[in-house]
Amino acid sequence: MLLALGFVALVQHMFVALMAPERRGLGATATVLCYASGVGLVSAVLPPPLAVGGPVLAAVGMTYLVLYVLLALAVQVWYVFVLVIGLRQAHSMTTGRAAAAVLLPIVIGMALGLVLIAVGVALAILSDLPV
Repeated sequence: MLLALGFVALVQHMFVALMAPERRGLGATATVLCYASGVGLVSAVLPPPLAVGGPVLAAVGMTYLVLYVLLALAVQVWYVFVLVIGLRQAHSMTTGRAAAAVLLPIVIGMALGLVLIAVGVALAILSDLPV
């Protein structure tokens, strides 16, 4: 987990370096990432939703699943918010530049993920063609 956090800190600091003319070092970015990662502890204390039998238990399970997903989504939004504010304060940047430094890697990662999914689907379709 520490290696992953270090890699994310390096990537995030690369985008901070692009956006902040007077930035502090990698340590400031890593500190902000550590503080922002603490937000995820909110969803870590709840057990994951499990499938249970019976109509009443299934309704309760579905309600818990919806609440669990909404909480996970809220935690991710709050993580981005804390990261933007933390980077803004740590590197003396504007809110717009901090938001760009946080959102650019997310958008690029999602775009690469969509490309990989499209390639995988295309290869799966092509593998069914007769040769």
